[in-house]
Amino acid sequence: MQSQWENRQDELITEMNPTPISDGLAKFLSIVKDLPVWILMAFAAAASILLFSPQIKGEIPKDSIPWIIIFLVVFGMLSLFRWIDILTRFLLKYRSERDAHKTFHMTPAPQHCLWSVAKQRDSSLVTQIVAHFSVKNRSLDPIGLMQARVIKPKIRGKIIHDMIIVREQHGRMYGSAEVSGCRIAPGALSPAQILILIRGVPRLREDQDMSVVFEISDEDGRKQRVKAVCQGIQNSDTST
Repeated sequence: MQSQWENRQDELITEMNPTPISDGLAKFLSIVKDLPVWILMAFAAAASILLFSPQIKGEIPKDSIPWIIIFLVVFGMLSLFRWIDILTRFLLKYRSERDAHKTFHMTPAPQHCLWSVAKQRDSSLVTQIVAHFSVKNRSLDPIGLMQARVIKPKIRGKIIHDMIIVREQHGRMYGSAEVSGCRIAPGALSPAQILILIRGVPRLREDQDMSVVFEISDEDGRKQRVKAVCQGIQNSDTST
């Protein structure tokens, strides 16, 4: 019984006092994790030169080659993970800064996004794009949406009409910021509608869905792009 207790004490002492190898490995990793990525890459490049350069490799003792391989793998993986960490931090910072500049957010209503082509009296063809959105004001000031235009797809032709209207704060009427003074209050969510008429046609059949990228401008000149899928509606050849 006493012998078992003494053995257990020895095990606990061993766990609390790490071996020199494990202690040295911990110190090595602690130092390496703070090294700049270019130093890690330089170590990996040096190991690869030792391994893959025939003139140099011939001068290296054979029992040292496994250690060089381990050195290459360790520093190569550390370089890779450090680059992944750098890119991840960069993307997170980029998204954070981009979101900070977005004063409003638009969410399309797919069932109310449509497009069609109508033949006019002069036999020209006009593409009509209608899209409904919910707009959230993310800023601390009221926002007026001034203009909407189609970025994609490219539809060659004159823009006959482009309009964006927002539902008034306390009512059911829609109006523009320019004419009706309809603005979205800070933190509020309001429905909005876009109507664009272009004298031209896209390279799509009228019964196909069209992926449209809109660029929306507010009264301070800030621009934001939003994507919506508009359902195609095939009209009969009627004049308007």
